[in-house]
Amino acid sequence: MHFHGATNVRLFFAAIAAGLPDVERAFLVGGSAGSIGAMMSYERLLDAYPGKRVDLASDSLNLIAGYGNKPEYRYPDTNPQVPPGCMTCASDYKTIYDHNARLAAAVGGRVAILEARGNFTLLPACLLQGCDYVQGLRNLGAYLDPMPNVKYYIADNAAHVLSQYPLDAPFIAAREPVARSLQADIHFLSEFLGRMVNDDPGWRSISVLRSDSLPCATRCGGRTCGEDACGGVCGTCAAEQVCDAAVVGGWCTP
Repeated sequence: MHFHGATNVRLFFAAIAAGLPDVERAFLVGGSAGSIGAMMSYERLLDAYPGKRVDLASDSLNLIAGYGNKPEYRYPDTNPQVPPGCMTCASDYKTIYDHNARLAAAVGGRVAILEARGNFTLLPACLLQGCDYVQGLRNLGAYLDPMPNVKYYIADNAAHVLSQYPLDAPFIAAREPVARSLQADIHFLSEFLGRMVNDDPGWRSISVLRSDSLPCATRCGGRTCGEDACGGVCGTCAAEQVCDAAVVGGWCTP
């Protein structure tokens, strides 16, 4: 069997760039198997838009998560064409994160990793492989933490491909533990992605698997701006936007 996916993706991106030459910022998003495609194809979209900002989101098949208790993961059956600039990506999958983080930083871009603790597709597959999915997610977070322009959102649910649901749906919320309390600090995917898109300096990783508890509940769920109930703000708006308190208690609008 012969596959030409890498060639097709390169030609597809070239056609998009030719048809939309004035794009100043692009987003490459992939879910499930497509999340691997997005990670592997990020460099090709940057090549199609040289010097332009491209942000990346990988949703629900970050294989270092599912196989995080193993030292490295590779593709035993498919032998894909790895990004041209990543010489280690074929033998050590997790280095694709370092590679894309560097590429994104060069154009001012950000990288988002989306996962769910009880992913109904990946968790059973991981068990069949003899690995610990939740521990893998913890390992993934620890691996990504040193990368300043890469953040992750690990939700407290069984969803697979979080972005297919309404972004402010409680089902895909991430509930972080609050110190000395039975409360949880609830965050929605709309908030996480909103901060990413708006270049909010307060954009951070959000995970139900936090090893340390938060000092208080911020009440920022579904909001991108306004007071956070902990002495700070839920986010800041871009220069051309205002914080509209009438929208979910605080949302950046034109």
